[in-house]
Amino acid sequence: FSLEKSNENTDQPISIQQQSPASSCVSMQSDRSKEYKMKSKCLSSCCCRLSGCNLTERSCEALATVLSSPSSSLRELDLSNNDLQDSGMKFLSAGLGSAHCKLRSLRLSGCQIAQEGFAALAAALITNPSHLKELDLNYNHPGESGVKWLSTALRDPRLKLVKFSMEHGGVKRLTSGPRKYACKFSLDLNTAHQNLALSEDIRKVTAFCVCRPASASSLHAPSRSPWSWR
Repeated sequence: FSLEKSNENTDQPISIQQQSPASSCVSMQSDRSKEYKMKSKCLSSCCCRLSGCNLTERSCEALATVLSSPSSSLRELDLSNNDLQDSGMKFLSAGLGSAHCKLRSLRLSGCQIAQEGFAALAAALITNPSHLKELDLNYNHPGESGVKWLSTALRDPRLKLVKFSMEHGGVKRLTSGPRKYACKFSLDLNTAHQNLALSEDIRKVTAFCVCRPASASSLHAPSRSPWSWR
């Protein structure tokens, strides 16, 4: 699924992107004071980028409170590459469905969201369809029922998405961490470069680099220096 139109003119958002995920984002999930700080920043900012911050369902519960707050000015939320799973998506959807939520951009790429999470998201979009313009759901696993639920929501004429993407799905996207992006590749023996050698049942590739002599008058023949990878 993909849908893209020209972007509308919007005010430049204020970014509160975390600068050090190892020091601040990781501790955010277990320290209530950090969650309170995150909520306070999101309430006062229009842009909240928390990609790859090890957020959990508790973080989603806190963000749902922000989204449903009458005083929230949050318009852009990036939660990509957090293992939110269905449980986190359900908490987040409670905020998205609030009449006070005026979010315009939501990025949930690589969040391990499956069928139940997509059902909750679809219900939230139907309940509060007026403001969202951009929705990124790449690298999740909606399954057939998730696609059905979301398709129903997208047919609602009140929902006016400018940019929508839901590609690169599959069960492997439910894997935690970077492994969800892993893929298998093969090398065609008929078209492989002559400096590539295969071994270990075509699981290891060794590349040979032809090294020329430093001097044109050198009598030594060019040497081949190998390096390999699996």
